[in-house]
Amino acid sequence: PQLVISNVFLGSELSKLDIFTPGTLLHSVNGIRVNNLKEFREAILKPIKKGEDFFLTVMSKDNELAVLPLAQVFQEELELSESYMYE
Repeated sequence: PQLVISNVFLGSELSKLDIFTPGTLLHSVNGIRVNNLKEFREAILKPIKKGEDFFLTVMSKDNELAVLPLAQVFQEELELSESYMYE
């Protein structure tokens, strides 16, 4: 099994990086290999710590890497959930 990105919200930090698009295959999150949604959910709960800051890292099967500040991810998630009406 493989995880496939099905959507990247326009205006999100991930979309601004312009490296992940619908159809991108995920390899790992926070350095943890992910093959299904359960593994993905577990991996995002283990952010990378650098100094006092925490980051979310996402690597594609093509070795494209996104490094996002965790605080920014949380703030953006709140804003996107309101804009796109999801929980």
